[in-house]
Amino acid sequence: MKVARIPRMARAISVLGTASDVGKSLVSVGLCHLLADAGFDVVPFKAQNMSNQAGVTADGLEMPRAQILQALACRKAPHVDMGPVLLKPVSQTGAQVIALGKALGIREAADYFRDSNPLRELAAEALGRLLGRHELVVLEGAGSPVELNLMDRDFVNLVPARQANAALILVADIDKGGVFPQIEGTLALLPPTDRERVLGVVFNRFRGDARLFDDGVRILEAHARAGPGPASPCGARAGRRGPRVPDADQSAWHERQAQGRCGPVPAGGQHRGSRTPACRAGCGRSSVYGARKPCRMSQVSDLMPRVESQQP
Repeated sequence: MKVARIPRMARAISVLGTASDVGKSLVSVGLCHLLADAGFDVVPFKAQNMSNQAGVTADGLEMPRAQILQALACRKAPHVDMGPVLLKPVSQTGAQVIALGKALGIREAADYFRDSNPLRELAAEALGRLLGRHELVVLEGAGSPVELNLMDRDFVNLVPARQANAALILVADIDKGGVFPQIEGTLALLPPTDRERVLGVVFNRFRGDARLFDDGVRILEAHARAGPGPASPCGARAGRRGPRVPDADQSAWHERQAQGRCGPVPAGGQHRGSRTPACRAGCGRSSVYGARKPCRMSQVSDLMPRVESQQP
């Protein structure tokens, strides 16, 4: 497989999760926004997305809404290289395959996994182009990076992170309970060369007094230093409860218009609502570690307007 050479100065951060629906997409949005504000030429990337939530780029190509939102947070026009493979479920076992914005047809899961190498190469080439054109890339993973029965064919988590030599951030959902097994298990199963690139852990959906979790932070950092593989200190940060971004196909954000918490984000990407230091691409509330105030939503696309294709 031929992959574009990574420029020496290229940098990347990969947002991985302990499971699905832990908040990777929203954390990625926050990172994109913060890095763009800091003056970096940053773009998002997710090798493969499974969702029926899609939008259309300015040149008429289809791509995942999550990466469209992340692109707007980066102050960039959405491009299909940012989300090269989109799977749109049509049944329990089948999905429409969209590659670089164009439909390839409907594939059954068994057939798709038997022959996913062409899409794996396509995704790697898309990431190579982004690395060659931009200073920094924020990669988003899918599910868990250590599903042992899937690791040989998973090209969404560790494969792009290795290609970009990315630093890793692990997102865990403390609201579900069992956050220490989530984190400890994921770190223990990561290959040593990947584990030593872990920058830290985001405790998503934390509620209450964060000071009461100080002991938890110290325990996790001690375990990370003493864990399997090369020692790599793992700083943890507990965040206040923020917007919930569950499965992409669930219901829309409650009471957005009634509460007037954000203005629309036009196609050009200029936000006309709140411009707080949190999320200018969305409701003006969300940040990497949560929300300044509770803000109800249910999916990434709730943070952005509908993008319709232009008919000739």
